[in-house]
Amino acid sequence: MSDTADLRLIEKICWYYYCDGMTQQNIAKLLGLSRLKVIKLLEEGRQKGIVSFYITRLDNNKLDLEKKLIEKYALENAYVVPEPENSHNITESLARAACSYVNLRLTNDSVINIGYGKTLSLAFNYLASESQCNWTAVSLTGGVNNYLPNARSDIFKAKMYLYPAPLLMKSKEIRDTLVEHPDLTWIKRMASTSSMTLFSAGGLDEHATVIEQGLFDRSDFIYLKRLGAVGDILGHFINKNGEIVDADIDSRLISTSLDTLKSMSQTIMVAGGSEKLQIITAALTKGLCKVLITTEKTAQNLL
Repeated sequence: MSDTADLRLIEKICWYYYCDGMTQQNIAKLLGLSRLKVIKLLEEGRQKGIVSFYITRLDNNKLDLEKKLIEKYALENAYVVPEPENSHNITESLARAACSYVNLRLTNDSVINIGYGKTLSLAFNYLASESQCNWTAVSLTGGVNNYLPNARSDIFKAKMYLYPAPLLMKSKEIRDTLVEHPDLTWIKRMASTSSMTLFSAGGLDEHATVIEQGLFDRSDFIYLKRLGAVGDILGHFINKNGEIVDADIDSRLISTSLDTLKSMSQTIMVAGGSEKLQIITAALTKGLCKVLITTEKTAQNLL
């Protein structure tokens, strides 16, 4: 069977199941397939973005949390998702929430700035495979691998403009030379035309992206904690007041500055978890985002 025929079959099965309300067994009988085949193709339809889910929430507790977050931190909007049963699933849950939030607001030719980290990488991949619009993604930092499609992204509906450089350079001199390159200055100009900006917050625990990717080690984190760091935003390590704690490290970053981030339109922070509570609070206090996407427990702790 050709790829086109496969897609048509998947579309037909998804329509019967989600729109017509047919059972998997009835679909299998109608199309001469096994029920296991129908289940497999339904899942493939989700992965390929043929079908997407948007949940209308009627939970008054979450609505109340969102309202209080907006009032306390002077936000334009807040989006609170149910707390995952397993804390290891927070990244997946927040990535799905970010995809849903942005997807509803995407239009053709939208330009979306994407920050650094596991949550944003996953959200970017979901959005690029599930969105129905043609849109452009612009990276806010160096670190190319963090922005590339993963194995789940069979259909990738996004143009990508990435900083062709690591997140952290060996010296300030190398960084200063590189940021003047026309390719990098052009990406900065693209970022200024964005309609939305997504970023996350990095904690100072052993599962931090910058540790797992080898940019820093645990001794670096001990040093940064001694300086008062509570985490990082786009690689910028800050204290509870939102101030940079190490000027040398910061001067070697290929990253959007916090002042520039603060001035961007529709800034959306996607973060949650007890280990990130301090850095999320610092970012909110600093006014770095206009929208917060987080989990129920994190929202309660922030209040």
